[in-house]
Amino acid sequence: MRALVVPLLLLLLTAEVSAQIGDPRVRVTVDPQQGEVGLVMQVSLLVLGDAAADCELVALPELAGARLSRVAGPSTSKHTSLVNGKLSRSMQTEWRFQLVPSAAGQLLLAPFELLLQGERVRSSPVNVPIAPSDDIEADALRFRIETDVTELWVGQVFELELIASLSAEAAANRITDGLEIDLPWFDDLREALSIGASAVPSSTYDVLFNGGRQRLPMTQREVREGAASRIELRRVIVFVASEAGMIDLRGSRFSAQIATEVATRRDPLSFFGGNTKFATRSKVVDAFAAGAVLTVRDPPRHGRPPGFTNAVGQFELRSVASPRVLSVGDTCNLVLELRGQGNLEFVEWPEFEQLADHFRIYDKTEAKSESSRRLALQISPRNDRVTEIPVLSLPYFDPETESYAIAATTTVPLEVSAGGDGGLTDLEVAQDVMRDLETIRETLPPPAPAPWPEVYLWAPAGALLLLAELRRRRVSWREANPARLRRRGARRDLDAALSSATDAAQLGSAFARFLAARLDGPPAGLSARDAAARLDDDALAADLVRTVEVWEAAYLGGASLPVDRVAGEARALADRVESAT
Repeated sequence: MRALVVPLLLLLLTAEVSAQIGDPRVRVTVDPQQGEVGLVMQVSLLVLGDAAADCELVALPELAGARLSRVAGPSTSKHTSLVNGKLSRSMQTEWRFQLVPSAAGQLLLAPFELLLQGERVRSSPVNVPIAPSDDIEADALRFRIETDVTELWVGQVFELELIASLSAEAAANRITDGLEIDLPWFDDLREALSIGASAVPSSTYDVLFNGGRQRLPMTQREVREGAASRIELRRVIVFVASEAGMIDLRGSRFSAQIATEVATRRDPLSFFGGNTKFATRSKVVDAFAAGAVLTVRDPPRHGRPPGFTNAVGQFELRSVASPRVLSVGDTCNLVLELRGQGNLEFVEWPEFEQLADHFRIYDKTEAKSESSRRLALQISPRNDRVTEIPVLSLPYFDPETESYAIAATTTVPLEVSAGGDGGLTDLEVAQDVMRDLETIRETLPPPAPAPWPEVYLWAPAGALLLLAELRRRRVSWREANPARLRRRGARRDLDAALSSATDAAQLGSAFARFLAARLDGPPAGLSARDAAARLDDDALAADLVRTVEVWEAAYLGGASLPVDRVAGEARALADRVESAT
Protein backbone atom coordinates (compact mmCIF):
# COMPACT_ATOMS: atom_id res chain seq x y z
CA MET A 1 0.00 0.00 0.00
CA ARG A 2 2.85 2.39 0.93
CA ALA A 3 4.43 1.68 -2.46
CA LEU A 4 1.30 3.05 -4.17
CA VAL A 5 0.96 6.14 -1.96
CA VAL A 6 4.41 7.58 -2.75
CA PRO A 7 3.97 7.63 -6.57
CA LEU A 8 0.48 9.09 -6.13
CA LEU A 9 1.82 11.93 -3.96
CA LEU A 10 4.57 12.60 -6.50
CA LEU A 11 1.96 12.73 -9.26
CA LEU A 12 -0.19 15.20 -7.31
CA LEU A 13 2.83 17.40 -6.53
CA THR A 14 3.84 17.35 -10.19
CA ALA A 15 0.32 18.38 -11.24
CA GLU A 16 0.29 21.18 -8.66
CA VAL A 17 3.66 22.52 -9.81
CA SER A 18 2.52 22.36 -13.42
CA ALA A 19 -0.62 24.34 -12.54
CA GLN A 20 1.47 26.93 -10.76
CA ILE A 21 3.92 27.29 -13.61
CA GLY A 22 1.16 27.82 -16.18
CA ASP A 23 0.70 26.70 -19.75
CA PRO A 24 3.99 26.77 -21.72
CA ARG A 25 2.20 28.10 -24.80
CA VAL A 26 1.34 31.32 -22.93
CA ARG A 27 3.98 33.94 -22.11
CA VAL A 28 3.59 37.12 -20.01
CA THR A 29 6.22 39.87 -20.02
CA VAL A 30 6.30 43.13 -18.03
CA ASP A 31 8.35 46.15 -19.09
CA PRO A 32 10.15 47.39 -17.09
CA GLN A 33 10.60 44.42 -14.76
CA GLN A 34 10.84 46.71 -11.73
CA GLY A 35 8.31 49.49 -11.28
CA GLU A 36 7.41 52.51 -9.20
CA VAL A 37 4.14 53.77 -7.82
CA GLY A 38 2.28 55.45 -10.68
CA LEU A 39 4.79 54.36 -13.36
CA VAL A 40 3.11 53.42 -16.63
CA MET A 41 4.28 49.86 -17.40
CA GLN A 42 3.61 47.69 -20.42
CA VAL A 43 2.35 44.11 -20.16
CA SER A 44 2.40 41.73 -23.11
CA LEU A 45 0.38 38.49 -23.22
CA LEU A 46 1.56 36.11 -25.98
CA VAL A 47 0.10 32.83 -27.21
CA LEU A 48 2.65 30.88 -29.27
CA GLY A 49 2.35 28.02 -31.73
CA ASP A 50 -0.70 26.43 -33.33
CA ALA A 51 -2.88 27.44 -30.38
CA ALA A 52 -2.48 31.09 -31.47
CA ALA A 53 -4.90 30.40 -34.33
CA ASP A 54 -7.70 29.49 -31.91
CA CYS A 55 -7.38 31.41 -28.66
CA GLU A 56 -9.60 33.70 -26.61
CA LEU A 57 -8.95 35.80 -23.51
CA VAL A 58 -11.51 34.79 -20.87
CA ALA A 59 -10.73 37.08 -17.94
CA LEU A 60 -8.23 39.67 -16.76
CA PRO A 61 -6.55 39.03 -13.41
CA GLU A 62 -7.85 40.92 -10.39
CA LEU A 63 -5.02 42.96 -8.91
CA ALA A 64 -4.54 44.46 -5.47
CA GLY A 65 -2.49 47.64 -5.57
CA ALA A 66 -2.53 48.26 -9.35
CA ARG A 67 -4.78 49.01 -12.33
CA LEU A 68 -4.62 46.92 -15.48
CA SER A 69 -6.29 48.09 -18.69
CA ARG A 70 -6.22 46.71 -22.22
CA VAL A 71 -4.43 48.81 -24.82
CA ALA A 72 -4.57 46.62 -27.94
CA GLY A 73 -5.20 43.10 -29.15
CA PRO A 74 -5.72 40.44 -29.96
CA SER A 75 -3.41 40.71 -32.97
CA THR A 76 -2.24 37.55 -34.74
CA SER A 77 0.96 37.42 -36.80
CA LYS A 78 2.79 34.74 -38.78
CA HIS A 79 6.56 34.46 -39.17
CA THR A 80 8.55 32.48 -41.75
CA SER A 81 12.29 31.89 -41.48
CA LEU A 82 14.95 29.73 -43.15
CA VAL A 83 17.09 27.78 -40.66
CA ASN A 84 19.81 25.38 -41.94
CA GLY A 85 18.07 25.18 -45.28
CA LYS A 86 14.72 24.33 -43.73
CA LEU A 87 11.65 26.55 -43.90
CA SER A 88 10.27 27.25 -40.43
CA ARG A 89 6.88 28.83 -39.75
CA SER A 90 5.55 30.17 -36.44
CA MET A 91 2.43 31.97 -35.28
CA GLN A 92 1.60 34.14 -32.29
CA THR A 93 -1.33 36.13 -30.91
CA GLU A 94 -0.66 39.11 -28.67
CA TRP A 95 -2.60 41.32 -26.25
CA ARG A 96 -1.04 44.47 -24.83
CA PHE A 97 -2.01 46.09 -21.53
CA GLN A 98 -1.10 49.10 -19.43
CA LEU A 99 -0.19 48.44 -15.79
CA VAL A 100 -0.15 51.26 -13.24
CA PRO A 101 0.92 50.32 -9.67
CA SER A 102 -0.73 52.26 -6.85
CA ALA A 103 1.13 50.83 -3.85
CA ALA A 104 4.76 50.04 -3.09
CA GLY A 105 5.84 46.47 -2.33
CA GLN A 106 5.70 43.16 -4.18
CA LEU A 107 2.99 43.23 -6.85
CA LEU A 108 1.61 39.84 -7.87
CA LEU A 109 0.35 39.85 -11.44
CA ALA A 110 -2.09 36.95 -11.19
CA PRO A 111 -2.57 34.51 -14.10
CA PHE A 112 -4.56 35.42 -17.18
CA GLU A 113 -7.29 32.93 -18.11
CA LEU A 114 -7.59 31.88 -21.77
CA LEU A 115 -9.30 29.35 -24.01
CA LEU A 116 -6.75 27.59 -26.25
CA GLN A 117 -8.37 25.35 -28.84
CA GLY A 118 -11.35 24.89 -26.52
CA GLU A 119 -9.24 24.17 -23.43
CA ARG A 120 -9.24 26.58 -20.47
CA VAL A 121 -5.64 27.41 -19.45
CA ARG A 122 -3.85 29.94 -17.26
CA SER A 123 -0.63 31.86 -17.66
CA SER A 124 2.13 31.82 -15.06
CA PRO A 125 1.91 34.47 -12.31
CA VAL A 126 4.50 37.23 -12.39
CA ASN A 127 5.97 39.04 -9.38
CA VAL A 128 6.93 42.68 -9.94
CA PRO A 129 8.79 44.70 -7.27
CA ILE A 130 7.28 48.20 -6.91
CA ALA A 131 9.27 51.07 -5.36
CA PRO A 132 7.79 54.28 -3.88
CA SER A 133 7.52 57.35 -6.12
CA ASP A 134 9.41 60.53 -5.31
CA ASP A 135 9.59 62.49 -8.57
CA ILE A 136 5.99 63.83 -8.61
CA GLU A 137 5.05 66.75 -6.36
CA ALA A 138 2.65 65.83 -3.57
CA ASP A 139 0.02 68.42 -4.52
CA ALA A 140 0.13 67.81 -8.26
CA LEU A 141 -3.59 66.87 -8.46
CA ARG A 142 -6.69 67.76 -6.47
CA PHE A 143 -10.23 66.48 -6.85
CA ARG A 144 -13.49 67.10 -5.04
CA ILE A 145 -17.21 66.65 -5.64
CA GLU A 146 -19.60 69.27 -4.31
CA THR A 147 -23.34 68.66 -3.94
CA ASP A 148 -26.13 71.11 -3.26
CA VAL A 149 -27.82 68.62 -0.91
CA THR A 150 -26.90 65.77 1.44
CA GLU A 151 -30.46 64.60 2.10
CA LEU A 152 -33.12 64.67 -0.58
CA TRP A 153 -36.47 63.27 -1.63
CA VAL A 154 -37.53 60.93 -4.42
CA GLY A 155 -38.32 63.16 -7.41
CA GLN A 156 -36.01 65.96 -6.28
CA VAL A 157 -33.55 67.44 -8.78
CA PHE A 158 -30.02 67.95 -7.52
CA GLU A 159 -26.57 68.83 -8.88
CA LEU A 160 -23.09 67.38 -8.52
CA GLU A 161 -20.16 69.60 -9.44
CA LEU A 162 -16.88 67.92 -10.38
CA ILE A 163 -13.87 70.12 -9.56
CA ALA A 164 -10.42 68.87 -10.60
CA SER A 165 -7.15 70.80 -10.76
CA LEU A 166 -3.49 70.32 -11.69
CA SER A 167 -0.42 72.25 -10.65
CA ALA A 168 1.21 74.34 -13.36
CA GLU A 169 4.08 71.84 -13.68
CA ALA A 170 1.77 68.83 -13.93
CA ALA A 171 -0.40 70.63 -16.49
CA ALA A 172 2.65 71.49 -18.60
CA ASN A 173 3.83 67.84 -18.65
CA ARG A 174 0.45 66.09 -19.05
CA ILE A 175 0.19 63.52 -21.80
CA THR A 176 -2.38 64.07 -24.55
CA ASP A 177 -5.61 62.28 -23.55
CA GLY A 178 -3.95 61.60 -20.22
CA LEU A 179 -6.68 63.02 -17.98
CA GLU A 180 -9.47 60.76 -16.70
CA ILE A 181 -12.30 60.99 -14.20
CA ASP A 182 -13.65 57.73 -12.83
CA LEU A 183 -17.00 57.69 -11.01
CA PRO A 184 -17.45 53.97 -10.19
CA TRP A 185 -21.02 54.52 -8.94
CA PHE A 186 -22.26 56.40 -12.01
CA ASP A 187 -23.14 53.56 -14.41
CA ASP A 188 -24.98 51.41 -11.83
CA LEU A 189 -26.76 54.18 -9.95
CA ARG A 190 -30.33 53.09 -9.17
CA GLU A 191 -31.33 55.85 -6.80
CA ALA A 192 -30.88 58.70 -9.31
CA LEU A 193 -31.10 59.31 -13.04
CA SER A 194 -28.72 61.61 -14.87
CA ILE A 195 -30.77 64.16 -16.82
CA GLY A 196 -27.95 66.17 -18.38
CA ALA A 197 -24.89 68.28 -17.77
CA SER A 198 -24.35 72.00 -17.61
CA ALA A 199 -23.44 73.92 -20.74
CA VAL A 200 -19.77 74.71 -21.07
CA PRO A 201 -18.12 77.73 -22.73
CA SER A 202 -15.65 77.52 -25.58
CA SER A 203 -12.65 77.18 -23.23
CA THR A 204 -12.96 73.47 -22.46
CA TYR A 205 -10.83 70.38 -22.08
CA ASP A 206 -12.12 66.88 -22.88
CA VAL A 207 -11.47 64.49 -20.01
CA LEU A 208 -11.81 60.73 -20.48
CA PHE A 209 -14.72 59.45 -18.40
CA ASN A 210 -15.25 56.07 -16.70
CA GLY A 211 -12.65 53.96 -18.43
CA GLY A 212 -12.34 56.12 -21.53
CA ARG A 213 -15.66 55.03 -23.06
CA GLN A 214 -16.86 58.65 -23.04
CA ARG A 215 -15.40 62.14 -23.06
CA LEU A 216 -16.58 64.78 -20.61
CA PRO A 217 -15.97 68.40 -21.72
CA MET A 218 -15.04 70.49 -18.67
CA THR A 219 -14.67 74.22 -18.24
CA GLN A 220 -10.97 75.09 -18.03
CA ARG A 221 -9.48 78.16 -16.36
CA GLU A 222 -6.31 79.26 -14.58
CA VAL A 223 -6.54 80.07 -10.87
CA ARG A 224 -3.91 81.82 -8.75
CA GLU A 225 -2.73 80.67 -5.33
CA GLY A 226 -0.28 83.31 -4.19
CA ALA A 227 2.68 83.21 -6.53
CA ALA A 228 1.70 79.80 -7.96
CA SER A 229 -1.05 78.93 -10.41
CA ARG A 230 -3.18 75.88 -11.12
CA ILE A 231 -5.31 74.70 -14.03
CA GLU A 232 -8.85 74.04 -12.80
CA LEU A 233 -11.49 71.93 -14.56
CA ARG A 234 -15.19 72.07 -13.61
CA ARG A 235 -18.43 70.42 -14.73
CA VAL A 236 -21.93 70.22 -13.24
CA ILE A 237 -24.03 67.07 -13.76
CA VAL A 238 -27.77 67.24 -13.01
CA PHE A 239 -29.67 64.27 -11.53
CA VAL A 240 -33.21 63.49 -10.43
CA ALA A 241 -33.66 61.12 -7.47
CA SER A 242 -35.62 58.09 -8.68
CA GLU A 243 -35.98 55.84 -5.64
CA ALA A 244 -35.24 55.79 -1.93
CA GLY A 245 -31.80 54.64 -0.80
CA MET A 246 -28.21 55.80 -0.43
CA ILE A 247 -26.07 57.41 -3.15
CA ASP A 248 -22.48 56.50 -2.32
CA LEU A 249 -20.00 58.81 -4.05
CA ARG A 250 -16.92 57.24 -2.47
CA GLY A 251 -14.09 56.03 -4.68
CA SER A 252 -14.40 58.89 -7.22
CA ARG A 253 -10.99 59.43 -8.81
CA PHE A 254 -9.23 62.02 -11.00
CA SER A 255 -6.08 60.78 -12.76
CA ALA A 256 -3.43 62.43 -14.91
CA GLN A 257 -0.66 60.80 -16.91
CA ILE A 258 2.41 63.01 -16.60
CA ALA A 259 5.66 62.74 -18.53
CA THR A 260 8.67 62.36 -16.20
CA GLU A 261 11.32 61.93 -18.92
CA VAL A 262 11.24 63.57 -22.34
CA ALA A 263 13.36 62.96 -25.44
CA THR A 264 13.71 64.95 -28.65
CA ARG A 265 13.75 63.62 -32.18
CA ARG A 266 13.84 65.21 -35.58
CA ASP A 267 10.55 65.43 -37.38
CA PRO A 268 11.10 64.08 -40.94
CA LEU A 269 7.87 65.72 -42.10
CA SER A 270 8.97 69.19 -41.06
CA PHE A 271 10.27 71.33 -43.97
CA PHE A 272 12.75 73.13 -41.76
CA GLY A 273 13.89 69.98 -40.01
CA GLY A 274 12.22 70.83 -36.70
CA ASN A 275 12.35 68.65 -33.61
CA THR A 276 9.49 67.13 -31.62
CA LYS A 277 9.44 66.11 -28.00
CA PHE A 278 7.97 62.84 -26.77
CA ALA A 279 7.71 61.11 -23.41
CA THR A 280 10.02 58.18 -22.80
CA ARG A 281 8.74 57.66 -19.28
CA SER A 282 5.47 58.69 -17.64
CA LYS A 283 3.54 58.23 -14.43
CA VAL A 284 -0.13 58.25 -13.53
CA VAL A 285 -1.02 60.42 -10.53
CA ASP A 286 -4.34 59.92 -8.71
CA ALA A 287 -6.46 62.24 -6.59
CA PHE A 288 -9.54 60.91 -4.78
CA ALA A 289 -12.58 62.95 -3.80
CA ALA A 290 -13.79 62.74 -0.21
CA GLY A 291 -16.49 60.10 0.12
CA ALA A 292 -19.88 61.78 0.41
CA VAL A 293 -23.03 59.69 0.90
CA LEU A 294 -26.42 61.15 -0.01
CA THR A 295 -29.65 59.93 1.55
CA VAL A 296 -32.77 59.68 -0.64
CA ARG A 297 -36.17 59.36 1.07
CA ASP A 298 -39.75 58.98 -0.16
CA PRO A 299 -41.95 62.03 0.36
CA PRO A 300 -43.86 61.51 3.64
CA ARG A 301 -47.25 59.83 3.49
CA HIS A 302 -48.55 61.91 6.37
CA GLY A 303 -50.28 64.96 5.01
CA ARG A 304 -50.08 63.81 1.40
CA PRO A 305 -53.00 65.47 -0.47
CA PRO A 306 -55.29 63.54 -2.84
CA GLY A 307 -54.12 63.67 -6.43
CA PHE A 308 -50.40 63.83 -5.60
CA THR A 309 -48.42 62.11 -8.34
CA ASN A 310 -44.67 62.71 -8.18
CA ALA A 311 -44.11 66.49 -8.42
CA VAL A 312 -41.23 67.61 -6.21
CA GLY A 313 -40.03 71.23 -6.22
CA GLN A 314 -41.86 74.56 -6.42
CA PHE A 315 -44.49 74.96 -9.14
CA GLU A 316 -47.31 77.18 -10.40
CA LEU A 317 -50.22 76.13 -12.62
CA ARG A 318 -52.06 78.41 -15.05
CA SER A 319 -54.94 77.86 -17.46
CA VAL A 320 -56.23 79.49 -20.64
CA ALA A 321 -59.56 78.53 -22.27
CA SER A 322 -61.28 79.50 -25.52
CA PRO A 323 -63.96 79.96 -26.62
CA ARG A 324 -65.81 80.88 -23.44
CA VAL A 325 -69.24 81.22 -25.10
CA LEU A 326 -70.45 77.87 -26.41
CA SER A 327 -73.33 75.39 -26.54
CA VAL A 328 -73.70 71.94 -25.03
CA GLY A 329 -71.65 69.61 -27.21
CA ASP A 330 -69.32 72.33 -28.52
CA THR A 331 -65.61 72.10 -27.93
CA CYS A 332 -63.60 74.37 -25.64
CA ASN A 333 -59.82 74.33 -25.90
CA LEU A 334 -58.27 74.33 -22.43
CA VAL A 335 -54.47 74.75 -22.05
CA LEU A 336 -52.79 74.09 -18.71
CA GLU A 337 -49.24 75.41 -18.25
CA LEU A 338 -47.00 74.15 -15.44
CA ARG A 339 -43.89 76.16 -14.54
CA GLY A 340 -41.39 76.08 -11.72
CA GLN A 341 -38.24 74.52 -10.35
CA GLY A 342 -37.88 70.79 -9.72
CA ASN A 343 -38.56 67.58 -11.60
CA LEU A 344 -40.62 69.50 -14.16
CA GLU A 345 -39.78 67.16 -17.02
CA PHE A 346 -40.92 64.07 -15.10
CA VAL A 347 -44.11 65.35 -13.45
CA GLU A 348 -47.17 63.17 -14.08
CA TRP A 349 -50.38 65.09 -14.64
CA PRO A 350 -53.26 64.38 -12.23
CA GLU A 351 -56.54 62.96 -13.55
CA PHE A 352 -58.41 66.23 -12.77
CA GLU A 353 -61.58 64.43 -11.61
CA GLN A 354 -63.26 67.76 -10.80
CA LEU A 355 -63.08 68.62 -14.52
CA ALA A 356 -64.61 65.29 -15.60
CA ASP A 357 -67.64 65.92 -13.37
CA HIS A 358 -68.88 68.73 -15.60
CA PHE A 359 -67.12 68.20 -18.94
CA ARG A 360 -66.41 65.47 -21.42
CA ILE A 361 -62.68 65.31 -22.22
CA TYR A 362 -62.02 64.44 -25.84
CA ASP A 363 -58.28 64.67 -26.25
CA LYS A 364 -55.05 65.41 -24.35
CA THR A 365 -51.92 66.67 -26.09
CA GLU A 366 -48.72 67.54 -24.27
CA ALA A 367 -45.81 69.78 -25.23
CA LYS A 368 -42.59 70.35 -23.30
CA SER A 369 -39.91 72.99 -23.18
CA GLU A 370 -36.99 73.67 -20.86
CA SER A 371 -39.06 76.01 -18.70
CA SER A 372 -42.61 74.65 -18.88
CA ARG A 373 -45.00 71.79 -19.50
CA ARG A 374 -48.21 72.35 -21.45
CA LEU A 375 -51.26 70.09 -21.51
CA ALA A 376 -53.89 70.92 -24.13
CA LEU A 377 -57.36 69.41 -23.60
CA GLN A 378 -60.49 69.50 -25.71
CA ILE A 379 -63.49 69.64 -23.38
CA SER A 380 -67.24 69.95 -23.88
CA PRO A 381 -69.80 70.96 -21.21
CA ARG A 382 -72.21 68.22 -20.24
CA ASN A 383 -75.24 70.56 -19.88
CA ASP A 384 -76.23 74.20 -20.02
CA ARG A 385 -76.02 74.54 -16.23
CA VAL A 386 -72.18 74.64 -16.46
CA THR A 387 -71.06 78.18 -15.68
CA GLU A 388 -67.30 77.84 -15.27
CA ILE A 389 -64.22 75.68 -15.57
CA PRO A 390 -63.48 74.83 -11.94
CA VAL A 391 -60.22 75.29 -10.08
CA LEU A 392 -57.75 72.58 -11.16
CA SER A 393 -55.00 71.65 -8.75
CA LEU A 394 -51.66 69.84 -8.91
CA PRO A 395 -50.28 68.87 -5.48
CA TYR A 396 -46.50 68.92 -5.08
CA PHE A 397 -43.93 68.34 -2.36
CA ASP A 398 -41.65 71.27 -1.53
CA PRO A 399 -38.24 69.96 -0.38
CA GLU A 400 -37.28 73.33 1.11
CA THR A 401 -40.19 73.45 3.54
CA GLU A 402 -40.51 69.63 3.69
CA SER A 403 -44.25 69.95 3.25
CA TYR A 404 -46.93 69.56 0.58
CA ALA A 405 -48.37 72.49 -1.33
CA ILE A 406 -50.92 72.98 -4.10
CA ALA A 407 -50.42 74.62 -7.50
CA ALA A 408 -53.87 75.67 -8.67
CA THR A 409 -55.55 77.52 -11.50
CA THR A 410 -58.29 80.10 -11.10
CA THR A 411 -61.86 79.53 -12.22
CA VAL A 412 -62.66 80.37 -15.85
CA PRO A 413 -66.24 81.73 -16.38
CA LEU A 414 -68.22 80.24 -19.28
CA GLU A 415 -71.51 81.01 -21.02
CA VAL A 416 -73.15 77.72 -22.04
CA SER A 417 -76.45 77.41 -23.89
CA ALA A 418 -78.49 74.36 -24.77
CA GLY A 419 -78.01 72.62 -28.10
CA GLY A 420 -74.91 72.22 -30.24
CA ASP A 421 -73.16 69.12 -31.48
CA GLY A 422 -69.77 70.38 -32.63
CA GLY A 423 -67.97 68.42 -29.96
CA LEU A 424 -68.84 65.13 -31.64
CA THR A 425 -66.57 65.95 -34.55
CA ASP A 426 -63.53 65.95 -32.28
CA LEU A 427 -64.00 62.48 -30.78
CA GLU A 428 -61.08 60.21 -31.56
CA VAL A 429 -62.66 56.76 -31.80
CA ALA A 430 -66.10 55.20 -32.04
CA GLN A 431 -65.84 53.83 -28.50
CA ASP A 432 -65.66 57.41 -27.17
CA VAL A 433 -68.88 58.26 -29.06
CA MET A 434 -70.71 55.29 -27.54
CA ARG A 435 -69.36 56.01 -24.06
CA ASP A 436 -70.56 59.61 -24.03
CA LEU A 437 -73.82 59.49 -25.96
CA GLU A 438 -75.90 59.84 -22.82
CA THR A 439 -74.25 63.16 -21.92
CA ILE A 440 -74.35 64.98 -25.23
CA ARG A 441 -77.63 66.70 -24.58
CA GLU A 442 -79.52 66.54 -21.32
CA THR A 443 -82.27 68.89 -22.54
CA LEU A 444 -84.86 66.85 -24.47
CA PRO A 445 -86.13 68.15 -27.86
CA PRO A 446 -89.70 69.50 -28.07
CA PRO A 447 -92.33 66.71 -28.30
CA ALA A 448 -93.41 65.55 -31.73
CA PRO A 449 -96.94 66.50 -32.83
CA ALA A 450 -97.99 62.85 -33.26
CA PRO A 451 -97.80 60.33 -30.40
CA TRP A 452 -94.99 57.78 -30.58
CA PRO A 453 -95.69 54.06 -30.36
CA GLU A 454 -95.27 52.83 -26.79
CA VAL A 455 -92.27 50.66 -27.65
CA TYR A 456 -90.33 53.74 -28.81
CA LEU A 457 -91.00 55.47 -25.51
CA TRP A 458 -89.18 52.69 -23.62
CA ALA A 459 -86.27 52.39 -26.09
CA PRO A 460 -84.32 55.50 -24.93
CA ALA A 461 -84.58 54.45 -21.32
CA GLY A 462 -83.32 50.98 -22.16
CA ALA A 463 -80.44 52.39 -24.19
CA LEU A 464 -79.48 54.74 -21.38
CA LEU A 465 -79.52 51.88 -18.87
CA LEU A 466 -77.35 49.79 -21.18
CA LEU A 467 -74.90 52.63 -21.74
CA ALA A 468 -74.76 53.35 -18.01
CA GLU A 469 -73.96 49.71 -17.26
CA LEU A 470 -71.25 49.66 -19.95
CA ARG A 471 -69.74 52.81 -18.51
CA ARG A 472 -69.85 51.40 -14.96
CA ARG A 473 -68.04 48.27 -16.13
CA ARG A 474 -65.46 50.34 -17.99
CA VAL A 475 -64.74 52.47 -14.91
CA SER A 476 -64.51 49.34 -12.76
CA TRP A 477 -62.08 47.72 -15.21
CA ARG A 478 -59.91 50.84 -15.35
CA GLU A 479 -59.72 50.98 -11.55
CA ALA A 480 -58.78 47.29 -11.36
CA ASN A 481 -56.14 47.45 -14.11
CA PRO A 482 -53.99 50.58 -13.62
CA ALA A 483 -50.82 48.78 -14.76
CA ARG A 484 -52.37 47.66 -18.05
CA LEU A 485 -53.66 51.17 -18.70
CA ARG A 486 -50.20 52.55 -18.03
CA ARG A 487 -48.64 50.03 -20.44
CA ARG A 488 -51.22 50.84 -23.13
CA GLY A 489 -50.59 54.56 -22.84
CA ALA A 490 -46.79 54.23 -22.74
CA ARG A 491 -46.35 54.22 -26.51
CA ARG A 492 -48.79 57.08 -27.08
CA ASP A 493 -46.93 59.21 -24.53
CA LEU A 494 -43.58 58.24 -26.09
CA ASP A 495 -44.70 59.21 -29.61
CA ALA A 496 -45.94 62.58 -28.33
CA ALA A 497 -42.65 63.20 -26.51
CA LEU A 498 -40.57 62.20 -29.55
CA SER A 499 -42.52 64.60 -31.74
CA SER A 500 -41.86 67.56 -29.44
CA ALA A 501 -38.29 66.76 -28.29
CA THR A 502 -35.54 69.13 -29.41
CA ASP A 503 -32.42 67.25 -28.29
CA ALA A 504 -31.08 63.80 -27.35
CA ALA A 505 -31.46 64.48 -23.61
CA GLN A 506 -35.22 64.96 -23.93
CA LEU A 507 -35.49 61.89 -26.15
CA GLY A 508 -33.53 59.79 -23.65
CA SER A 509 -35.73 60.93 -20.75
CA ALA A 510 -38.90 60.18 -22.71
CA PHE A 511 -37.62 56.72 -23.58
CA ALA A 512 -36.69 56.07 -19.92
CA ARG A 513 -40.30 56.85 -18.93
CA PHE A 514 -41.61 54.58 -21.72
CA LEU A 515 -39.46 51.72 -20.40
CA ALA A 516 -40.71 52.35 -16.86
CA ALA A 517 -44.36 52.32 -17.96
CA ARG A 518 -43.92 49.26 -20.16
CA LEU A 519 -41.84 47.25 -17.67
CA ASP A 520 -43.49 48.40 -14.42
CA GLY A 521 -40.58 50.59 -13.31
CA PRO A 522 -40.51 53.72 -11.14
CA PRO A 523 -42.50 56.75 -12.41
CA ALA A 524 -39.34 58.85 -12.91
CA GLY A 525 -38.01 56.41 -15.50
CA LEU A 526 -36.05 53.20 -15.94
CA SER A 527 -32.40 53.02 -16.99
CA ALA A 528 -31.44 50.90 -19.99
CA ARG A 529 -29.53 48.43 -17.83
CA ASP A 530 -32.43 47.99 -15.40
CA ALA A 531 -34.81 47.57 -18.32
CA ALA A 532 -32.48 45.02 -19.96
CA ALA A 533 -32.47 42.99 -16.74
CA ARG A 534 -36.27 42.67 -17.03
CA LEU A 535 -36.22 41.44 -20.63
CA ASP A 536 -36.03 37.78 -21.65
CA ASP A 537 -34.65 38.63 -25.10
CA ASP A 538 -30.85 38.84 -24.67
CA ALA A 539 -30.27 40.35 -28.11
CA LEU A 540 -32.86 43.06 -27.49
CA ALA A 541 -31.38 43.75 -24.03
CA ALA A 542 -27.88 44.16 -25.51
CA ASP A 543 -29.12 46.46 -28.31
CA LEU A 544 -31.12 48.49 -25.79
CA VAL A 545 -28.13 49.09 -23.50
CA ARG A 546 -25.75 49.83 -26.37
CA THR A 547 -28.06 52.32 -28.11
CA VAL A 548 -29.15 54.22 -24.98
CA GLU A 549 -25.55 54.47 -23.73
CA VAL A 550 -24.64 56.17 -27.03
CA TRP A 551 -27.39 58.75 -26.39
CA GLU A 552 -26.25 59.26 -22.80
CA ALA A 553 -22.62 59.63 -23.84
CA ALA A 554 -23.63 62.30 -26.36
CA TYR A 555 -25.72 64.56 -24.16
CA LEU A 556 -23.53 63.97 -21.09
CA GLY A 557 -20.45 64.87 -23.09
CA GLY A 558 -22.07 67.89 -24.70
CA ALA A 559 -22.04 66.36 -28.19
CA SER A 560 -24.97 66.72 -30.57
CA LEU A 561 -26.95 63.92 -32.18
CA PRO A 562 -29.49 64.30 -35.00
CA VAL A 563 -32.87 64.36 -33.25
CA ASP A 564 -34.59 62.61 -36.18
CA ARG A 565 -32.08 59.75 -36.06
CA VAL A 566 -32.39 59.28 -32.30
CA ALA A 567 -36.18 59.43 -32.52
CA GLY A 568 -36.13 56.76 -35.23
CA GLU A 569 -33.91 54.54 -33.10
CA ALA A 570 -36.24 55.09 -30.12
CA ARG A 571 -39.32 54.09 -32.14
CA ALA A 572 -37.60 50.96 -33.48
CA LEU A 573 -36.53 49.93 -29.97
CA ALA A 574 -40.03 50.66 -28.64
CA ASP A 575 -41.52 48.36 -31.32
CA ARG A 576 -39.20 45.56 -30.23
CA VAL A 577 -39.89 46.14 -26.52
CA GLU A 578 -43.64 46.03 -27.15
CA SER A 579 -43.29 42.79 -29.14
CA ALA A 580 -41.19 41.23 -26.37
CA THR A 581 -43.49 42.28 -23.53
